[in-house]
Amino acid sequence: YADLGKPPPREVFWQAVVELYYIPTLVARRTSAEQHIQDAENLCIRSNNVMGFRQLKRWRGEVALRAGDYRAAVADFAAALALARKHGSVEAATYLACLANAWAHLDPARAESYAQEALDQPLKGEIHDIYASLAEMALTLGDRDLAREHATCAYREAWADGPPYAWWWDLERAKAVLDAGGAPYPDMPPYDPA
Repeated sequence: YADLGKPPPREVFWQAVVELYYIPTLVARRTSAEQHIQDAENLCIRSNNVMGFRQLKRWRGEVALRAGDYRAAVADFAAALALARKHGSVEAATYLACLANAWAHLDPARAESYAQEALDQPLKGEIHDIYASLAEMALTLGDRDLAREHATCAYREAWADGPPYAWWWDLERAKAVLDAGGAPYPDMPPYDPA
């Protein structure tokens, strides 16, 4: 990021934030997100939104992972991790889990190493996201027991207050892994509006 001299207009920052909230929905629905990622990246650069720029690397990695471009996914997740470490972000654990998920398709030993490092992080951001990635990794590696264990953790954490107040994408990811292993969903209390 360059020194822009004067702060950019705040609306540029907030436009990037709006895109950052929209992109995960596109990724979850397997809808093309590339143009939105590019637009958000330009907005993040213009507004010096470093956190947003870092998160975009992650979402670009998710798009590559879902498309089967595992090397590109590794590169994007590694870039997100490098930025998270540089800034001391709790998101480092999330990006380590994303790396584990991508490496599962290329190098199982490296995947397991990243998975362990993700779990060893003292501070973790969105734990449901970490466990969802690790569940997918374990399923890819053929370890159904570990996949079920991680998916159950992801499901419980993503449930939050219960739908519609849940972390939908990670809940769906956990369900997919549980379904693949023939495991039941954890019994969770329904949302209580009271």
